[in-house]
Amino acid sequence: LVDWWEKSSENKTTKENMLALSGKSTAEEIADPILTVEETDVMDFLEQGMTTEEIVTNTRSSKRKITNILDNLFKIAHVENRTDLVRWWRTRKTDTVKSE
Repeated sequence: LVDWWEKSSENKTTKENMLALSGKSTAEEIADPILTVEETDVMDFLEQGMTTEEIVTNTRSSKRKITNILDNLFKIAHVENRTDLVRWWRTRKTDTVKSE
C-alpha cells in the first residue's frame, strides 16, 4: 500500500537533514519535533485504531521496524501509551492547522 516503505532504505532522509531543511533551530525542534514520513504514516495508522500487526501489514514492513518507530514516537511525545500518543498527535495536528 505505501510505496515509500519499500524504498525507504534507498532514499532515507535523516532527522538532521530534515531539521536543516526546515530552518528550525534545535530549541524549536524540541518544542515542535519534525517527524519523518514513516513516523507520520505510523501515527496516521495508529490514529485509525490499527494494531502493530495491522500497521506492519499496511506498510509491508517488519514488526521490529514498526516497534522501533513507535518507541521513538513515545519518546518524542513524552508519553507512555498509545492513547496519550494519539492525543498528542491530534493536538499537534490541530495546532499546525491553527498556525497556518
